[in-house]
Amino acid sequence: MLIGLVIASILFYLHRLRLQKLLHVEKVRSRLARDLHDDMGSTLSTINILSNMALQQQSLDEAKSKAYMNTISSSTSQMMEAMDDIVWSINPINDNIAKLWHV
Repeated sequence: MLIGLVIASILFYLHRLRLQKLLHVEKVRSRLARDLHDDMGSTLSTINILSNMALQQQSLDEAKSKAYMNTISSSTSQMMEAMDDIVWSINPINDNIAKLWHV
């Protein structure tokens, strides 16, 4: 009876460890999704504002127009890099330490 209790206790402990790990992974992925949403929303809002400014001001000089386009291009490039990083980190294939060294 004592051996059965010890085995049951060990199995319960291992089950709790597994649940804690799964909850931790879920929290990390939820935080990543929230951060992605915030970053994308902010960047897309900036791009929207800049493109509306460029459209509304038809008499823009070439330098100002080029500055708007450069800012839009820079914002989209940063968002694409952030998306690549986040998608890589969420992908379960990359959930082992060996993948970190081959980045």
